[in-house]
Amino acid sequence: MFACSLSIGRPGPAGKVTDQELIALAVAQAATGLVSDRQFLSMIGGLLPGFFPDLPDQSQFNRRLRRLTPPIATVQLGIAELLAADCVRLVDGTLLSCANFAGSAAYGYCAAKSRWYWGMRLLLVSDRRGTPLGYDLRPANENEREGVWKLASAHSGSLLFADAGHRGREHRESLGLLGVELIVAERHGLGERPPAEILKARIRLVVESVFSTLKRQMRLEDHLAKTLPGLAQRIVQRLLALTIGMLINTILSLAVHPERSPPTMDDEPTSSPYRTNGTPPRPRVSPDCLQSTVDNCKEYTHCRSCQSSALPLYEEGSSHKTPPVVVGPRTRS
Repeated sequence: MFACSLSIGRPGPAGKVTDQELIALAVAQAATGLVSDRQFLSMIGGLLPGFFPDLPDQSQFNRRLRRLTPPIATVQLGIAELLAADCVRLVDGTLLSCANFAGSAAYGYCAAKSRWYWGMRLLLVSDRRGTPLGYDLRPANENEREGVWKLASAHSGSLLFADAGHRGREHRESLGLLGVELIVAERHGLGERPPAEILKARIRLVVESVFSTLKRQMRLEDHLAKTLPGLAQRIVQRLLALTIGMLINTILSLAVHPERSPPTMDDEPTSSPYRTNGTPPRPRVSPDCLQSTVDNCKEYTHCRSCQSSALPLYEEGSSHKTPPVVVGPRTRS
């Protein structure tokens, strides 16, 4: 839809496979989770027979996709603008292991996994439904704040939810100069977590689900990139596939139930009242109530005495069901 409107110049004669077809192949590769270009090109004829009669070899496919990184990002952002919801933004970072990129990669520590990484840090901004709206790559040993400040400059007037690493008056005030209001988790005693803090954590689970999809379902952790441009190409390739999947989810949801809100990354398929491991699904925030959640968090930020109760939740079997998603938020074992 957007790729066909791009004018992509390239030296030499026109190839048998157009750049637009290569972008479509990149989306198919990310959706199938095949990280090896050679394996993907050998299987795409069986997966999509007749769609791509002429395929490039592995070297040409890899080289041309690296050159198409800016157009792929343009297509992804164009689709994301159709899906972006209100002024709520979520930001988070994750570490990616990679090769020895000269002058770029570094050692970084992941507190969530208690593990050291040699690689890069991916910073991602999304809306409250998980739509990727911007990203940045930083060395793994750099603080997230500078990268978050640059990303937030494109979202003036937004309400930005971040993790506890962004506490601090100076950082909050610097974002305030951009017109961005920062919401972070407040300190509290063990076992004394206020309801408003639970709501903040629940909102941030959306961007965590985005990372889970990129790393597990689309296998971003096994990217096989040998250069920094190659890593950037693999990231935007998966972000485009994820955004297209969310667009399809939205179209299907509105076609079946026009009165309901589009599904979010926090939604789970409702075909079974139990997960695959036999445990009941966790309660989820209704998309219609999420804006009230944001308002409660804003009130708590300005008034520490706010102890508002949690918003109404809905379980499986209620009237707030959503259709199964095309690109799921996580991979189940």
